[in-house]
Amino acid sequence: QTEVIYIENVDKPFSLQHMNDGRQLLIIGENSIALFDLATEKVIATRRLDFHVTSTGRRDYKPLLFDNRGRMHLVSSLDDISNEKVPVQGQVTAFASSKNEHLTAYGMADGSIWLTSGNGKTYKLVEHLSRVTKMKFNGKRLYSSSYDATLLFWAIDYNSQIKAVTLFQSDSWLMDFISNNDKDYMWAGEKNGTVSQYL
Repeated sequence: QTEVIYIENVDKPFSLQHMNDGRQLLIIGENSIALFDLATEKVIATRRLDFHVTSTGRRDYKPLLFDNRGRMHLVSSLDDISNEKVPVQGQVTAFASSKNEHLTAYGMADGSIWLTSGNGKTYKLVEHLSRVTKMKFNGKRLYSSSYDATLLFWAIDYNSQIKAVTLFQSDSWLMDFISNNDKDYMWAGEKNGTVSQYL
């Protein structure tokens, strides 16, 4: 069944993130957030933000919000939001982290990806031609999509230059992607409204 629920006091909501072991959703707008309970299907609380959210991600199993002033904000609860400076220059448009591998990746508006490792080293990955829209780690493998209509695969190897392999090329901007549990197939959502399945 489909139900439309009006969310008050959240301007232009564009991202949903799980909270509290998946029992709640954080609804993220450009200047405000709301906590939505999945059992009761009601908004518990809303909060106005003093920054403009441009992109989102997850770190330490919590929502991470990026603003237009080079800061990131980790949301533990609506009353507990910590602020940090983004460690790289530029506008972050996508984020991924791997706690087990101690890897963090920042996808940027110019198409570059900044990769930081557990030893504190930073690597700049340059292959995308425009805005990075999503990234995901699988061990030491990084997948990334972009407005340049490509989905790339990066094998993280610190002993050699990290190069990308093009998994597929679309005819439209790639907005999002996901894989099945066995990592045999990928589905990509495109700007033109198409969802494509790739082996």
